[in-house]
Amino acid sequence: MAHYEERISELSEDLDVFMEDYEEDAPETRDEEIVFMQEGFLDKLSDIIDAVRDAQAAGCNGLDDLIKQADRIISNAIRWAHQGDPMGPYSESHMPSFAHNEHTAPLLIDGHKEGEFSHGFAGTIAVPGLESLLRALGSDRSLAEIKADMKSKLPQAWKKTLRPHPLSTTCSRFRDDIPEWRATETNSRATAVFEARCEISSGDIPYPLGLRLSSNGNIIAVASMGGYKNRTPYIYYYLPNQEEDPHGQFMKTHVIKADLVSTVDDLLLDDQRKLIFAADWKRVKSYQCDDPTGTGRKAKRVHTLDSENYAGPLAMLPNGRLLRAGKEAVAVWDLKSLPTHGVTGKDIIGSKLDAEDMDTWRDDPESIEPSSGSKPTTTISLDVGDGEDSDGFVINIWHPHPSQANTMLSATDPESEKYSCGAIDLESGGKTTMRFLGHGGSVDGFSTSNVDPNIFLTWSGDGHARLFDVRQVLPVLTIASSEHPEPLPAAVLAHPDGVPFVFVGADSSQHIKLWDIRSQQSVYELATGNNSVEGMAWDAASNTLYASTSCDYIDRNGRHTGYRRARIPRRTTVEQEEDVDEFDESEEEDEDEDEENESGDDDICWPQRAHYAENYFGHVFDAGDHRFYKFSFKTDPNPEILPYYGSGSMSRGDFW
Repeated sequence: MAHYEERISELSEDLDVFMEDYEEDAPETRDEEIVFMQEGFLDKLSDIIDAVRDAQAAGCNGLDDLIKQADRIISNAIRWAHQGDPMGPYSESHMPSFAHNEHTAPLLIDGHKEGEFSHGFAGTIAVPGLESLLRALGSDRSLAEIKADMKSKLPQAWKKTLRPHPLSTTCSRFRDDIPEWRATETNSRATAVFEARCEISSGDIPYPLGLRLSSNGNIIAVASMGGYKNRTPYIYYYLPNQEEDPHGQFMKTHVIKADLVSTVDDLLLDDQRKLIFAADWKRVKSYQCDDPTGTGRKAKRVHTLDSENYAGPLAMLPNGRLLRAGKEAVAVWDLKSLPTHGVTGKDIIGSKLDAEDMDTWRDDPESIEPSSGSKPTTTISLDVGDGEDSDGFVINIWHPHPSQANTMLSATDPESEKYSCGAIDLESGGKTTMRFLGHGGSVDGFSTSNVDPNIFLTWSGDGHARLFDVRQVLPVLTIASSEHPEPLPAAVLAHPDGVPFVFVGADSSQHIKLWDIRSQQSVYELATGNNSVEGMAWDAASNTLYASTSCDYIDRNGRHTGYRRARIPRRTTVEQEEDVDEFDESEEEDEDEDEENESGDDDICWPQRAHYAENYFGHVFDAGDHRFYKFSFKTDPNPEILPYYGSGSMSRGDFW
């Protein structure tokens, strides 16, 4: 063990020297800096990871102390890289992966090229004054020539791409080299996912913040901000297994105007009691779900909890014990012994707060329920170590361990200047029982599956998703959000028929991507209507993916920006293509016009900076607003259940 400790200590010293001398030694060009950071920084982190990997393989005694040492060094290095003074080298970009191993823990990058340029990048070419700038730089190429050259290098139209099954949704775009798949009677649910056989319904929502699915899939909720300038917190929730939309389209929507002074910082759904818990920085409120039997009872207030000094995530332990994490401790409320707001939902719990003292940016503080709330029943101190390990330890995100009761997978708040991930046993004094290394930024979420209790998925602020074995310190698989990592706001693990898949949500490239874990290949992209993914959840019982998405082309006043008239392809589906080929003899001579038929209707618009053009997917639609999607994967789906075209507009009329 001494050999590995010495090896890591030497690497730590090398990192310290590099970080101290960075500003003086850093090269000026971007290409040189990439090499400089790789050799002087990332390679050192990789070597630390290799030392831990080797020590673990050797079964050395004292491995826990070695892992703790490595965790502290890596955390400090990541903090410097993101928050250095005045700015770290990765303050405005994403740290490349350093914890993968080509042979035992691969890094998956979707290197498939759909043309040399994206439609989004091509859309930036028409900026005013560009041609004059080219002249000033000595270029003799005209803007028209550049556009023509770029157009020839854009992704090909959807109608020319692979479609593995006639019922594969037209909102999917498959890779041309997808893994081999054999459908059988025992893998029909997995086949539906692999071949994107799904019905896609959707509904508009205010700006989404978080998405939660209850343990049995009976409740799903989206935390959001709406109202004037998005100042009011709302909870949009649905009862997918108990209600159908009255119009036969999307799920019936239920809305709670939350009694919170700020954003909805966290949500927790309690299936057993049909409660929705929502938290801001100071209080936790609970609401009883609507009665789906049609008695007319609406959601009402049930609890208010005083969680001052405990502003972290929520969790529920057996026997009705609600938890909220705080700095170096966890607050616990025993729901059975707590007062409620009574039959009317209006009784005061604790003292009554004055509206003027609520410290809120909301325009309607008088409408916020004013109870101060119930104090915690008890607290649990977190035994996270001594010295640097415990100083300022704050949990930012956590998730129930897939196989160990009363244990939470957890990650620290980056604002505490710590970047750590581990398992905390809440029944054994809040001890950290396992640490998980390899993240290059904040851990932003966890995903687990009941099918395999030994694995879990994380997604991180460094633009990567990582698959871990709960028995191993290091990731067994890393997935990059893109070839050049972009923000990765959500990922989810799915195991239909025991087959492992990972859905990864994209931010700037505006899609959801499916990865087949067994073949270690990407399979297809799902359209999100030019929206960025904010959250995802997988319901194993119904073989359904949920996704909350945000629209970058609508401001907080409800005004659309950056739209142009849409160019709707004349043909989208394979059936339409066959019809046109049979009757339209001029098609071959006028393919460009066929693919980019500009709509004469100003009500049908498309974002100028959308990542994809109208012909990238078979079904053409723009969300035009923040939207919640339900992807129902079925053996025999109705292919006509597709997202509706949104209300994006070239007009900048004020919504209010």
